[in-house]
Amino acid sequence: MPYMRGGDFGDLYVQVNTEIPVSLNKEQKDLLEKFREIENEKSNPSIKKFFQKAKSFWKN
Repeated sequence: MPYMRGGDFGDLYVQVNTEIPVSLNKEQKDLLEKFREIENEKSNPSIKKFFQKAKSFWKN
């Protein structure tokens, strides 16, 4: 990122906070399932891994 009063560039730090739901109600589960159906798993392998992990998490 450029400094406001100069021509130099500095570092850009980003902090991301992610919340993972502990439990889902029926409507939330249905929406997540619909999202999975809409999303093309072949276009992004990390999406497939996410849904595999989510599925195994909620089965327990």
